[in-house]
Amino acid sequence: MTVDLDNQSCIECGACAELCPEVFEMDDRSGKARVIVFDITEKSCVEEAILTCPAECIYWRD
Repeated sequence: MTVDLDNQSCIECGACAELCPEVFEMDDRSGKARVIVFDITEKSCVEEAILTCPAECIYWRD
């Protein structure tokens, strides 16, 4: 699976990076989240980040 994040919609809450630091991090310059690992083998924390994201900007991509 591949995860992606709509950076324009990110509201800089940091929930994804807190829940799943092996996949997401907060960009120091923009303050927004970014994906650091796109190809996911263990998707449990990504699913939690998707469900928790208040901006609903994290999604699975084929």
